[in-house]
Amino acid sequence: MHAQERTFLEFFEGADKRFIIPVYQRNYDWRREHCEQLYNDILDIMKYKFKNHFIGSIVYVFDEYGEKTDFLIIDGQQRIATISLLLLAIYNLLKNGEIVSEKESLKEEINERYLIDKFSKSDERIKLKPVKADNQAFLKLYENNSEDYFWESNITKNYSYFLNRIREDKISADDLFKAIKKLTIVDIRLNSN
Repeated sequence: MHAQERTFLEFFEGADKRFIIPVYQRNYDWRREHCEQLYNDILDIMKYKFKNHFIGSIVYVFDEYGEKTDFLIIDGQQRIATISLLLLAIYNLLKNGEIVSEKESLKEEINERYLIDKFSKSDERIKLKPVKADNQAFLKLYENNSEDYFWESNITKNYSYFLNRIREDKISADDLFKAIKKLTIVDIRLNSN
């Protein structure tokens, strides 16, 4: 076992990483109140200029000698999925021109560092792979066509919450992303053998 403190985005960054939620894990079950708490914590980071904000641990198995860079998530899937939804909401709002960034490349940075592996084949391109039903809902969100969304899914409901909250609060995409960069975790890697 190896444990270290780091920012969530340092853990999540990398074009060749995939985060897989094993089939034996529960479905994504965070509700609006969980997302609201996380979002309010991010607002507090901005308001009070916190240097960091601890959001918990992420426990995973990774075979550093294997061919793939798949991280099998044992604990922390709710946090990973929720922050991925928030990043996807920011990305799609930037893509649709509903919010703007002073940094011209922010949209691509979010997409290519934290949402996809642009060098993978299409069925493995999205970095987060939740359990089956959640994965289908997440893929529909990434396609960014609300007519095809799985509206009964918590994945879709929480994504919609983030979209609406960002629109309502009229927060700078740059400030929001800077605050997300201050979210910290304990990264716990278990040995694969």
